[in-house]
Amino acid sequence: MTSSLAHIFSPDDRSNTAIVVPQSGISRSYGELVADIQRLANQIKRAGIGRGDFVAIVLPNGLEFVVTFFAVTFSRAIAAPMNPALTVDELRSGIQRLGARAVIVASDCKPAWQVAQELNIPVWEADLDSDGIVQLAGVLNVPGLRPADACPESGDVALFLYTSGTTSLPKGVPLTHGNLLAAAHSFSSCFRLTSEDATVVVMPLFHV
Repeated sequence: MTSSLAHIFSPDDRSNTAIVVPQSGISRSYGELVADIQRLANQIKRAGIGRGDFVAIVLPNGLEFVVTFFAVTFSRAIAAPMNPALTVDELRSGIQRLGARAVIVASDCKPAWQVAQELNIPVWEADLDSDGIVQLAGVLNVPGLRPADACPESGDVALFLYTSGTTSLPKGVPLTHGNLLAAAHSFSSCFRLTSEDATVVVMPLFHV
């Protein structure tokens, strides 16, 4: 039985398409996507990030968001997506409250860069190389560290979201791997999705 996000993709499936980014024409099979995610997850673990550590993700929609989100969760850390359009003060408040161990940003997200540098938090820049492969720049290895190979478990927190804060300050909502798997199963069952279907993402990926 599938117990975490690390088990939902087939690493051997190189024929079926998992994701297409229309703006760039980039596509990835399930096997290619798993390979990209696992490569970055290992990089994150070698930086000393692991179970229970928060990693803020301040990225627009794109392959970079998808791969880094799953890479953080595969490493047993907690992905905390944030709106790239937030102000410096808003980002500072959210990232500081998290106690984030690292911030993943796009090169042009100056407010997030500024906040991370002010708080002395490592900044990892997500970008695509010439082959359309997601890279994380700025990740430093911890000397002598041998990262654990343990996979995330159903009860591990995978995602931490802030509410919109319309009634007061934004409130944090933790969701486990089990929560997200149950939601995915419910969604696919409700809409009777099969392997022949494709869905279109129209909402910002950082959104609740």
